[in-house]
Amino acid sequence: MRILVCTNALSIMDGTIFHRLYQPLKDLQECGLKIDFCADFLSQQYSELLKYDVVIVSRTITYNPYFHDQALKYWHNMPKTTKLIVDLDDYWILPEYHPNRIYWAEHKTSQCILDTLRIASQVWTTNKNLAKKINKINPNVEIIANAIKPGDYVKTKSDLTRVGICVNNTHEMNLSMLAVGLSTLDKNKYALHLLGADDSRKSVVQKLLGIDEHKLRYQHYPWIKPTEYHNNYKNLDVMLCPLSANYFNKFRSELKLDEAAAFKFKVIASDFGPYRSNKSPGVETCFQNFDNLDEVLLKLKSQPVPAVTNKWADAQQKRIDCLHEIVYYDSRIN
Repeated sequence: MRILVCTNALSIMDGTIFHRLYQPLKDLQECGLKIDFCADFLSQQYSELLKYDVVIVSRTITYNPYFHDQALKYWHNMPKTTKLIVDLDDYWILPEYHPNRIYWAEHKTSQCILDTLRIASQVWTTNKNLAKKINKINPNVEIIANAIKPGDYVKTKSDLTRVGICVNNTHEMNLSMLAVGLSTLDKNKYALHLLGADDSRKSVVQKLLGIDEHKLRYQHYPWIKPTEYHNNYKNLDVMLCPLSANYFNKFRSELKLDEAAAFKFKVIASDFGPYRSNKSPGVETCFQNFDNLDEVLLKLKSQPVPAVTNKWADAQQKRIDCLHEIVYYDSRIN
């Protein structure tokens, strides 16, 4: 069995592709599976594609929306013995205040995702809520949970409790939920690590969080490539994960909890979506808002960080099982 994984090029690969495709399948390649990587399905010559039994993509058949129709025609000319696996991490309909909504509308991204789901031999996703939605489009859906490859990450120490907040544009719609809670924090005890804002958005982030008004200690950490992002995570003590109560967030995965276990930080999250009613040590959930943030941080102080589990090994075995199942099953009916 030969497998081709399309990663949108390592230089611009996003976090989802890194976590869901590149890192786990690179690991399986090193374990002996015949796996090659490329930037995009359309970047390969037809004669090259014929060498593969399985092609794996994230979300859409091509990462260039201008060539979506061309990619579909290209795929339909492929032998039926070549199987397509689509990995889908998030819901394909964005809320109206999502920063990517206009771009998605202009490039018909939701339709591109649906087109790709319909031609897939198998779909991989992160959780049962999203799997139920996908099942209405394609019944051959498998849940492979997000997981972080275990590593030995050294954490520095600090006299302050370092509180991380993801502030890149896709998280912006959730940030105002934190403003009241942050205003209760003692600037002599806490420092904020604002992860992911570029220079043009720093003032917007600071205003949404209200941190200048309350003179809280904070520092911006710009977005970095997924292959290096752990350098921003390893020095956190607590991560705040606000989620607005909308349909898109309902289908999110609990990746932050896996990151917390891997990089040894605690989590305070909205009691919604993937975090609803979570009772794990080192994890606290806030109903609707974070207004009592100082109390929750104090409560977390005596708790251990979330425990490392065997999710990585389980997810890798599930990928192996899915790959063998799809090739074996389809080889009997062709």
